[in-house]
Amino acid sequence: MIGGYILNFALLLGTEYLRDAVGDDCVLFLEDHESYHPPVAINAFLSVIERHEWFGRVRGLLFGHYSDDAPKELTDRLARLGERHRIPVAYCDDFGHFGRHAILPIGARAAFDADAQSLRFIDE
Repeated sequence: MIGGYILNFALLLGTEYLRDAVGDDCVLFLEDHESYHPPVAINAFLSVIERHEWFGRVRGLLFGHYSDDAPKELTDRLARLGERHRIPVAYCDDFGHFGRHAILPIGARAAFDADAQSLRFIDE
């Protein structure tokens, strides 16, 4: 598991602060909220992230709650990303901001199944 706030994650890619953390295959989790960035900005951030050489190691993507009514522009973009890279993608509740929180520990081993809507952590 690796991820966080989408803008910060995009800015950290390729820097010494994230270089060692993105070495293995992973489930990527990203989030933002409509009060911070419009869908067009999310699209740009996703483009930066998916163009990075590391993105080939992503085996699934969770995108945290963006708004009460997720814009079709955003959900379509997430679906295209999943199809293009042949990875499962899910739009889900919050995992860092606002009311509904989940703890997604960076570095944890996990199995993600978008069809079954499940994410389970794997004990090592």
